Amino acid sequence: MAAAAKQVQQQLLEDENDRFFVAVHVGAGYHAPSNEKALRSAMKRACLAAASILRQVSLDQFPF
Repeated sequence: MAAAAKQVQQQLLEDENDRFFVAVHVGAGYHAPSNEKALRSAMKRACLAAASILRQVSLDQFPF
């Protein structure tokens, strides 16, 4: 059984990018082109933070 659990854990780690989806809504309306760099940076940070939390929750649920 330990070998099977190890295999499942390895599969979870390998498929890490396929286990969840993160989307960020930046809001409706006009966004000035001068703000694009800052908005993209904020969106990236939000997605990375959400992915980190989801990854940790997933590993906590299957602590092999």
